[in-house]
Parts: sequence; structure tokens; C-alpha cells
Amino acid sequence: MIFSRNRFLHLLLASIKLYVREPAATFFTLIFPALLLTVSGYSFGREVAFITAAGLEMRILDLMLPATVAWVMANQGLMGLYPSLAMMRETGILKYYRVHPIRPVHLFLAEYISGLLMLTVSLSVLLMVDEILFGLRYDGQAWLILANILVAYTAFFALGFALAGLTPTARLAQALGSLLFFPMMFLSGAFGPRETLPPFLKFLSDLSSLTHATDLLTDSWVSGPISLSEAFAHSLHSFSGTPFLGRVWFAEVTVAQSWAYLLMVALVSSLVTLRAFLWDEESRRRRKDLPATAPPACKEAVLCVHDLHKTYGTVRAVDGVSFEVRKGEIFGLLGPNGAGKTTTLEIVEGLRAADQGQIRLLGHNPLTEQNSLLQRVGIQLQEANLPSRLKVREIFALFAAFYERTLPAEHLLEMLDLREQANRFFGKLSGGQKQRVFAALALLNDPEVIFLDEITTGLDAHIRRSIWGFLRELRRQGKTIVLTTHYLEEAQALCDRVIMLNRGQIVAQGIPEELIEHLGMGFRLEVEVGDHKTISPETIQALPEISRWTQDNGTLTLYLRAVEDTERVLAALRSHGIPYRSLKVQSANLEDVFLVLTETQTQPEA
Repeated sequence: MIFSRNRFLHLLLASIKLYVREPAATFFTLIFPALLLTVSGYSFGREVAFITAAGLEMRILDLMLPATVAWVMANQGLMGLYPSLAMMRETGILKYYRVHPIRPVHLFLAEYISGLLMLTVSLSVLLMVDEILFGLRYDGQAWLILANILVAYTAFFALGFALAGLTPTARLAQALGSLLFFPMMFLSGAFGPRETLPPFLKFLSDLSSLTHATDLLTDSWVSGPISLSEAFAHSLHSFSGTPFLGRVWFAEVTVAQSWAYLLMVALVSSLVTLRAFLWDEESRRRRKDLPATAPPACKEAVLCVHDLHKTYGTVRAVDGVSFEVRKGEIFGLLGPNGAGKTTTLEIVEGLRAADQGQIRLLGHNPLTEQNSLLQRVGIQLQEANLPSRLKVREIFALFAAFYERTLPAEHLLEMLDLREQANRFFGKLSGGQKQRVFAALALLNDPEVIFLDEITTGLDAHIRRSIWGFLRELRRQGKTIVLTTHYLEEAQALCDRVIMLNRGQIVAQGIPEELIEHLGMGFRLEVEVGDHKTISPETIQALPEISRWTQDNGTLTLYLRAVEDTERVLAALRSHGIPYRSLKVQSANLEDVFLVLTETQTQPEA
């Protein structure tokens, strides 16, 4: 099975809720078609258009109803689904789905069925309005009408999905959707007979999916009793031949040919969709180039990374990174912006393909065996998003449905102080509250390994400390945590071991306290020099017991191995005639190591 019934129902329910809660979608699917039919019926719609073979007088209104259904389907695909999916790609919603067991086919089927259900509601409303106000008339086969609706809907749905996969921004998708939909309406005969169009526009009209959908529905609405073979051989009424480029095109188009055309549109669009909505950001062909063997001398660790490389043009985002993470430890990736932390983490998570290197996560290759890992790992991305019109509690229920084992949602809401926001829409949350939702979702499946990319960014001190305590408790339970953070005191307080990255390379790795001791940075002495005087490097280097130093805007920072060296340093400053106004002595920390190791490597190249 593609997924269980429970998973399907949760995803389908979420899609329906998003559809109904979108004002424009509800208006153009349900309200506007009913208003259009009502206004037309009371103005010109009750005029008799023709009489069927059975002697039934068919009004203009009776032909407008199936045509309106065709317009609703086109609107769903081009004005609804198309920009909606483009927005989900642009804002990172689809990227976030990738770190959970939600695959493109899940989204495809849920969107398909939810749209079909809303179309069914729209058709029911139109039939009810027509019956109550004007007396419903039709002389067709219900099975043929429904079959034509299904074929046409499938074509517009697949077209909208494919276009969303090819359009980079939601704003562009909205513009292109309008540029496609309204000309289609004009060319399909919505504002007058197609026979009055110039040859070139008539030719484009013959190729329009909306023209085929409108003809299929209006013809089947008045076809009378008809067999399947007769239905397929029936010629659509508005295809009477178009002289163009020296020949006559579309002199006759049967229902079977129109079905074949629409299904071809659906098939081609589906192939484009499959390629455009592959979860991988990188080419899948690169997977074949990665070694299948485990990294050397790294068989027992939870995570093994060996000689990892990733370039973007001339930029080496990751350059020969190797490390291992042991079971039950908190491991930190540190470094300045652009150092390669997030790229390294996303390669390890299976979201990106490396140019070179070997990775094993819980014994699996995360790029080629991601489905085997998603039930066992939890991932919180640095940048992600979720549908704004889903409530927090609904989001938890949706993602929980895709896991075999989950922690109680109420426990996570309580731990991350989200109980008051449980029934609020995600789009109404503050930045810090959204960050806490993502943190909770990373822990939802009770994972063995947890990846946290800047988990406490934007959170206040109280919530940060609460998360620290929760992470320590997870470590006591045997969980393995890999995190990146800009807060160096957080890394020192939490991490058993760290690596420091700069320009894609590891500049230091080990236990934080050992890194501080190894660099001879036991204590930091900050001296505010009188009159903000600048001291020459030669004078500073002549001071006793100094392992490293920095000088900035009148403040001299000296690193000492032992606090007892402070008096000798101050005496040397006085002997050199250097006045000072204030002193501050404190233990060196991981931030000092970080600044020293990255400072020289981030200097501009000559």
C-alpha cells in the first residue's frame, strides 16, 4: 500500500480544511458559480436554445450549468492549485514535508481527491440552485456526464500540478494562472460563439483543454439515451473545422478523440510533475556516484561522515569534512555564517547529495535509504514553513499519522510552552512560537537520532533553558542529538563534543573544555586602556604569560593559562607606562576559542 487508511484520511482532511479556509477558493468554487447561474437565469437564461430529440426545450440556462462546471474545474487547476503549490515550494513547506514520511504521491492523491470533493459540492450547489429557482432540465446520461467531468478534472488538475513544479514563485504562478485561465474562457465560447473568432484564435481555441471540457459536458447534458459506443462516436458540437495555414483543422472531433486529447494532457503533465516534484534538490544520477561502503574506521558510531565535499560553482561549501557521532551524546556543529554547517547537516539528513564522501546514519546511506531512516530520526530545519491555515493541534495530528510510534502531543505542547497556541492557526504564531512547533515536530516520533538546526534561535531565555533541560533528559534516555547553534554558551553547556567549521573545513574538534585548555586559554583578562590608547603589537607580545591577545577600540583582551599570571601582566603594563582604567578577569569559554580560530581565516585575502 502507498500509505495506510489513517495516514490518507489525515492528509485528505488537512487538504480539505486548507481548501475550505482559503476565501478565494471557496468563493470561486462555490459562491461565484451559483451567483452567475442565478443572475443569468433571471436575465436571459430562460430563453429556449433548442429542442432535443425527445422534445425537451433546453434553455440557455440549461447549457450554462455544465459550462460553468467546466469553468470551475479550470479555475481549480489554474487559479487555485497552481499558485497554491507554487507557494508551498517557494516558502519551504514541501521541503519540510521531505523530512517526514510524506512523499509526493501522498500529496498528489490528497490534493486530487480534496479538489474532486469540492467540485462535487460545487456541482451539487449548482444543481440545487437550478432546481429550486428555475426547475432543473437535462436530457443526458448521468454516467456519461460524470465520466466527462472526471476526465476533464484530471487534465486540469495534472496541468496545475505540472505548472507549479515549473514556476519559481507564487506571485508569478498567480499571474501566469490568470493569463492562462481568462484567455481559455474567452476562447471556449464563454463570451460568444467560437465560429466568430479569427482563424488563428479559433485554432488556439480548438487546442484549449477548456474548450474540450465545455463541449464534452454540454453535449452529454443533452445527448439523450445513448450507449457507450455511440457516446464515443458522437461529434462535439462546436468543432466544425478551422481553416489555418492552408488546410482545415478539427473538422470533426469525437468524444473518444477529445478524451484521448485530455488524457494526453494529463499524462504529459503528470510526467512533468513527477520530475518537478522529486523531493531531492540534487540530480538523482549523483546517487550512483556515491560509494556504498561504510566510512573506514567508523563501523560502530551512530553517524559516520568521511571526506565530505560539496561545491556550488567555485564556492566550496563543504571541503573534506570528517567526523563521527557516538550513541547517546550531544554533538555540535559550530561556525560563522557560511561556514558549511547547514549544508553538512542537510547532506547528512539526506536532503542534499554530496559531490564526494561517505556517510552512514544508523547503518544506512541517508540519501538512498531515507525511507528506512525517517521513522528513526527527527529533523528540525533552519528554515521551514507549514500551511498557515492549519491549527497547531491539527499539524501534530497530521504528522503523527505518518509515524509508527509517537510521543503524546500534549506532553510536547506542555514542554515547549505551546498549550495556549494549540488551537491557533500556524500563520498567526510569532516567529519564536513557530520555531517551537518545529522543535516539537522533530521530537514527535520519539527518534533515536535528532538533528536540530538553530533550535533556540528567536526564543527567550526561559524557553531556551527549558529546551536545554529537555535535551539533557533526552540524552539520559540514550538519544543522540546533532545540533548547530549560534549561541556558543549553549554549545558549551550542552555538547559533549563539537566541531568548528570555517569556509567548509574543520578547524577544531573535540570536547569543549579540552579545546579551551589546548589553546592555552584558561582565563581571559580584559583591560580597558586609558584614553583608548592603542598599544603596539611588539609591546603586547613582550608581556609575560600571554598565550593569545586581541585589541579593539581601547580594550585589550589577554588570554592567560592561569589566573595567578594576572599580577605579572599588570606589572608589565605599568612598567611600559600603559595606564588602565578597569579590569575584568573570567574563565575563557568556547566563544573565545571560536573567535580565535575563525578570526584569522575570515580575514580578506590579499
